Amino acid sequence: MEVPLKICEALKQETAKYKGSIQYLGVYKGKTVWMFDYSEPVILGPPSLYLFDGSNVEYLCGEEVFDIISQLEKS
Repeated sequence: MEVPLKICEALKQETAKYKGSIQYLGVYKGKTVWMFDYSEPVILGPPSLYLFDGSNVEYLCGEEVFDIISQLEKS
């Protein structure tokens, strides 16, 4: 799946600073879910997710992301 331009823009700092790639995870409540997959070990807290509805990007980080990940629809 092609990464939407708005997701690339939202992850611009991550892609410039770290080695890795933008990964598509699935669909949650009609929004595509994306995350940055680090190719090198980094110290982080919970994963950060980016939800995209076709026009807006919503950034989520914290315990709630685990609930979203468990409910993803694969496509």
